[in-house]
Amino acid sequence: MKCFLKVDLLVSRHRALREYLREVGVGCDADPVLFGEVAGNRTYGLNVTGRLPLPLAADARTVLWAGMKPQPGDLGCELSLEELRELVTALVMYRADVVPPMSPPRSAAGLDAGLRGEG
Repeated sequence: MKCFLKVDLLVSRHRALREYLREVGVGCDADPVLFGEVAGNRTYGLNVTGRLPLPLAADARTVLWAGMKPQPGDLGCELSLEELRELVTALVMYRADVVPPMSPPRSAAGLDAGLRGEG
């Protein structure tokens, strides 16, 4: 199968997710890493699969999210390839960017004064 995307970093507890991605046409040779192992600029410029906080997602080139509808008993458990085939409902690609602040942050004191009509 021809790959439409190559994933550089796979952030997931589900080791079978790599094989699932390959089955649906996503190239992935990366070993899965747990979220706690992803820090700093480790995502910079990479195509990443997984759930990431916004600062890490903004460093990545793209973030591919595997949307799932797990059953209550599946939460917190590693899922097999067969379970992933049943539970993944969509693959959605995101791109996040850092946007500079529009204005300097106001101090709490200045904000309070403004709300009271003093500023």
